[in-house]
Amino acid sequence: MQRLPLISLALTAMTLAACSQAQTDDMAATETVAEATDPAEPAAMAASHEIAVPFTQAAFETAQSQNRPILVDVYADWCPVCAQQQPAIDQAAADPANDGLVVFQIDFDDQKNEQEQFRVTRQSTLIAFRGTEETGRLVGATDPAEIAALIASTQS
Repeated sequence: MQRLPLISLALTAMTLAACSQAQTDDMAATETVAEATDPAEPAAMAASHEIAVPFTQAAFETAQSQNRPILVDVYADWCPVCAQQQPAIDQAAADPANDGLVVFQIDFDDQKNEQEQFRVTRQSTLIAFRGTEETGRLVGATDPAEIAALIASTQS
């Protein structure tokens, strides 16, 4: 009868060790991403297509002044449509035809002034720019082809 508690204890220890390693790996990956994506650095914006940077006015104006292709993604963590949009945004941003694309995310719940600036009333709004010129916008669209076409509109 004493063997059963020892086996249970051993399994618990192995599970805790595996969870601890996974958490350590996740933290290391997050730190690497954070180091590579300082939103104030335009070079960091170009280095990673799949990782959106938080919207700041300074970073947005820098990208505009460099005539960069820009996508502004107004999202909410709780929004299922936003979650459906993300893979299509990542896929289109990774396309070599969209090289140099900067994806800025505006948090729908926390960045109300920025929403007013872009005349946004709903989460899941995507706005495309080429430099200072707005080239298009979508609200609630989840079709990958539509999102890809919007992002393609940012290219000269």
